[in-house]
Amino acid sequence: MKKFAAILAAIMILAMLCGTIVPVAATEETPGEDVVEEFDSSMYDAAAEGALLYTLNFAGDDIWQPGNLTRTAVVTPDADDPTKCVFYAEEDEGQTFWGAPIKGLPIGGPAGDGSDDYYAYTVEFKTIREHQNEKNGMDAAFGLYIDDTDFGTYGYSDNFSIMSGGVRLIGKYSFISEGFTPQGINYSAEGADATQPSIQEYALEVNAYDDTLKLYMKDSTNEWCLIQATEIGDIMSFTGTYLCPCFYTYYQNQPITVDYVKIYKGMTLSGDELPVNPDAGNDTPADTTTVPADTTTVPADTTTVPADTTTAPQGNTTTAPQGNTTTEAPKSNGCGGFAVLPVSIVAILGLAVTVVAKKAL
Repeated sequence: MKKFAAILAAIMILAMLCGTIVPVAATEETPGEDVVEEFDSSMYDAAAEGALLYTLNFAGDDIWQPGNLTRTAVVTPDADDPTKCVFYAEEDEGQTFWGAPIKGLPIGGPAGDGSDDYYAYTVEFKTIREHQNEKNGMDAAFGLYIDDTDFGTYGYSDNFSIMSGGVRLIGKYSFISEGFTPQGINYSAEGADATQPSIQEYALEVNAYDDTLKLYMKDSTNEWCLIQATEIGDIMSFTGTYLCPCFYTYYQNQPITVDYVKIYKGMTLSGDELPVNPDAGNDTPADTTTVPADTTTVPADTTTVPADTTTAPQGNTTTAPQGNTTTEAPKSNGCGGFAVLPVSIVAILGLAVTVVAKKAL
């Protein structure tokens, strides 16, 4: 009997081990899903048409956190007013971009295709060059882009242009040849006083619905004047998701002071309006037309359907277990493939126990 008891104990321990190994080996973890960042238009949606949305803080804040996008720029915010800074590049003949997108101010929408994006902005900025129209390279080259490094405006004291990357999208607009006198400068082919600072104010109208830009400057009478505009199709589409103000320069050590960059909702200078957005919810007035009630009387169906007296055969009345009905991922063919072992092993071991018991008795 002692021998039988020892054999029985060994068999029971072996059966318990087989039952515990299989579930552990068959357990698999489901990899987590990638987190998709939610599209944000909150700043734009909350503002009224024509309202000032944001003035760039060159020291950075919770809304805008600028930095180098390509190459190295030196940006020194004014100690008393961080909406004013001095900007220049450390590398010569290199496309230097410095800035960042503003989440909450869309330009391309979730898909970034620009086909149905109901957003528009007017971006105003002021520049101060210490020397104007000099031929020794001190007339600072400067640009402000609004779609990352792709689209914006760029130029000097005597010319400015709408840009696509580092290339003029339309062509150089020369103030002298066009007969335009910018604010604060008495420009002519001869006699410009290069010892005085060049102070200019610009504005870009950004239409994200048809992907167009308009460039304005203030003239000597302090009036905004349209100097360049793209046609529909010149820009295939804005490429970013959010408005991305960034500074641009090509040459090194040409410091320029940027006095402010202000972003307004809508096209405030031209007065152009975007089409009505059908998804806005409150753009279309509610239809108040009263539809007359249908008073037609439908005769009742008096047909009697014979009752079904057939007795359904009784089948499996087992109730499905309640709880989590989530389908689990199929188990791998590793150790989990031996999930049927415990039942078989227990059956075999049970037979062995019976045989051994008989012999022992």
